[in-house]
Amino acid sequence: MTKVGGSSPGPMVSWFDEAEKRLEEFKGIHEDWDSYGGLPITPRSIESARAYLTRLAADTPRALVIPTSQGGVTLEWITDRDPVDPLRWVREPENLSIEVTPEGAIEVDEEDVADLSKDSPVYRAAVLARRLNQESTT
Repeated sequence: MTKVGGSSPGPMVSWFDEAEKRLEEFKGIHEDWDSYGGLPITPRSIESARAYLTRLAADTPRALVIPTSQGGVTLEWITDRDPVDPLRWVREPENLSIEVTPEGAIEVDEEDVADLSKDSPVYRAAVLARRLNQESTT
């Protein structure tokens, strides 16, 4: 698999700069960073995650950007929490996990996708990830 190639990005998500800063921090992660033998985050996974983020629709809600112990990056969406009381759901939650492998491939958790509303920005984020993964394997 190859890393995500690109077309020119559209309007970026409002939280892109924060995610970009987080990805830059991953470059400083060293072996055994998690005390369980975690591998350094690969430059290819960081670049693929960055390329994916630049192609998200502007209305995509904020994702958590998390390093993986295998040397990749995970993007996690957990939506529909009450902003005043984060322990209370205001609607049915939409969860999505997308992993960028150390090789730069993008993998979508299809079980998460099956539970998403087809008109939600999180669903569109999953569709984009699928498309980019298909482009990178052909």
